Amino acid sequence: MKFPKEKSRGFTLLLSALIASLSLALGLAIVTIARKSVILSSIGRDSQFAFYAADTGAECALYWDIRHELFSTSSPPEQITCDGQTVNVTTQAQ
Repeated sequence: MKFPKEKSRGFTLLLSALIASLSLALGLAIVTIARKSVILSSIGRDSQFAFYAADTGAECALYWDIRHELFSTSSPPEQITCDGQTVNVTTQAQ
Protein backbone atom coordinates (compact mmCIF):
# COMPACT_ATOMS: atom_id res chain seq x y z
CA MET A 1 0.00 0.00 0.00
CA LYS A 2 1.45 3.32 -1.06
CA PHE A 3 0.56 6.64 0.42
CA PRO A 4 0.27 9.73 -1.64
CA LYS A 5 3.15 12.14 -1.15
CA GLU A 6 0.87 14.94 0.00
CA LYS A 7 -0.31 13.09 3.13
CA SER A 8 3.14 11.96 4.30
CA ARG A 9 4.89 15.31 4.02
CA GLY A 10 6.62 16.40 7.24
CA PHE A 11 6.88 12.91 8.68
CA THR A 12 10.65 12.84 8.20
CA LEU A 13 11.02 16.18 9.97
CA LEU A 14 8.89 14.97 12.89
CA LEU A 15 10.88 11.73 13.18
CA SER A 16 14.22 13.54 13.09
CA ALA A 17 13.05 16.01 15.77
CA LEU A 18 11.93 13.12 17.96
CA ILE A 19 15.26 11.29 17.59
CA ALA A 20 17.21 14.51 18.25
CA SER A 21 15.26 15.25 21.43
CA LEU A 22 15.72 11.68 22.71
CA SER A 23 19.46 11.86 22.01
CA LEU A 24 19.69 15.21 23.80
CA ALA A 25 17.81 13.88 26.84
CA LEU A 26 20.04 10.81 27.00
CA GLY A 27 23.19 12.93 26.69
CA LEU A 28 22.05 15.30 29.44
CA ALA A 29 21.28 12.36 31.74
CA ILE A 30 24.76 10.90 31.18
CA VAL A 31 26.43 14.27 31.81
CA THR A 32 24.44 14.75 35.03
CA ILE A 33 25.37 11.30 36.33
CA ALA A 34 29.04 11.85 35.49
CA ARG A 35 29.05 15.25 37.22
CA LYS A 36 27.52 13.83 40.38
CA SER A 37 30.04 10.97 40.37
CA VAL A 38 32.95 13.41 40.17
CA ILE A 39 31.56 15.47 43.05
CA LEU A 40 30.99 12.37 45.18
CA SER A 41 34.48 11.02 44.55
CA SER A 42 36.10 14.37 45.45
CA ILE A 43 34.11 14.49 48.70
CA GLY A 44 35.26 10.96 49.52
CA ARG A 45 38.87 11.88 48.81
CA ASP A 46 38.69 14.96 51.04
CA SER A 47 37.08 12.90 53.78
CA GLN A 48 39.89 10.36 53.60
CA PHE A 49 42.54 13.11 53.83
CA ALA A 50 40.78 14.58 56.88
CA PHE A 51 40.59 11.18 58.57
CA TYR A 52 44.29 10.48 58.05
CA ALA A 53 45.23 13.96 59.31
CA ALA A 54 43.16 13.47 62.47
CA ASP A 55 44.64 9.99 62.98
CA THR A 56 48.16 11.39 62.60
CA GLY A 57 47.43 14.07 65.21
CA ALA A 58 46.05 11.53 67.65
CA GLU A 59 49.07 9.25 67.14
CA CYS A 60 51.44 12.18 67.70
CA ALA A 61 49.70 13.14 70.96
CA LEU A 62 49.77 9.51 72.09
CA TYR A 63 53.48 9.29 71.29
CA TRP A 64 54.27 12.38 73.34
CA ASP A 65 52.10 11.12 76.18
CA ILE A 66 53.62 7.63 76.33
CA ARG A 67 57.23 8.44 75.42
CA HIS A 68 57.72 11.70 77.32
CA GLU A 69 54.79 11.60 79.80
CA LEU A 70 53.95 15.20 79.00
CA PHE A 71 50.20 14.98 79.50
CA SER A 72 50.25 13.24 82.86
CA THR A 73 50.53 16.49 84.84
CA SER A 74 47.85 19.07 85.38
CA SER A 75 49.69 21.56 83.18
CA PRO A 76 50.50 20.06 79.75
CA PRO A 77 53.26 21.52 77.57
CA GLU A 78 52.46 24.53 75.47
CA GLN A 79 54.02 23.11 72.30
CA ILE A 80 54.97 19.72 70.89
CA THR A 81 56.66 18.84 67.61
CA CYS A 82 55.01 16.40 65.21
CA ASP A 83 56.41 15.55 61.79
CA GLY A 84 58.67 18.61 61.82
CA GLN A 85 55.83 20.98 62.69
CA THR A 86 55.33 22.72 66.02
CA VAL A 87 51.83 22.29 67.41
CA ASN A 88 50.31 24.47 70.12
CA VAL A 89 48.62 22.43 72.86
CA THR A 90 45.37 23.71 74.32
CA THR A 91 43.28 22.28 77.13
CA GLN A 92 39.52 22.15 77.44
CA ALA A 93 37.71 22.79 80.70
CA GLN A 94 35.62 19.85 81.80
